[in-house]
Amino acid sequence: MKKTVDEKLLKNQQQQLEIAREDRERLRKHIVGIADQRAGERLTDPGLDKKNLKDLLVKYKEMNPVRKFIQDAVRTWGIKYELVYYEQMYRLHGWPTDGRKLYDRPGVCGKKTDQLIYFRFPQEVLRELRIRNPVGPNGRRKLKYFQLLTDVGYELHTQFVKDAIRIMTQAKDWTGAIRLMSKEFGKPYQMDIFND
Repeated sequence: MKKTVDEKLLKNQQQQLEIAREDRERLRKHIVGIADQRAGERLTDPGLDKKNLKDLLVKYKEMNPVRKFIQDAVRTWGIKYELVYYEQMYRLHGWPTDGRKLYDRPGVCGKKTDQLIYFRFPQEVLRELRIRNPVGPNGRRKLKYFQLLTDVGYELHTQFVKDAIRIMTQAKDWTGAIRLMSKEFGKPYQMDIFND
């Protein structure tokens, strides 16, 4: 019986020692944490951190190619694509151009315009235009992409439209137009495996 009492006392003492060890470890971590926090507060300067972050953002904006082509202000809308652009696009696809069909363009014309015009800009530009001008609940975008272009981007866009009209006029079908565009301007395009 004495053994069981001694064993219980020993077990109880061991548990108390373990609890004391855990308490000491918790206290040590707490003290070290407070010391680290105070040292960190002394070694940081909120004003300097804010200035460094601002400088980093300015450098990013300067290095970002999107800033060269896209502006924050919205350009007023005006007819940017001549009717001949869409006439050629319809001709290459074999779509009818009679009546209002040439004026009431399907959404696929926008995707084709992305292929011909906006793919010639740096890759980030079209991505940023899509982010800034999302598709609305009615399935249309609120603005035309060219309304968000800077003067540099707008001039390039105008030249790209002229190039697209010239190339579409030379081509026999849409695949041929894309092939000519990719050859002339060095943009990658997966060719049709059935044509030579």
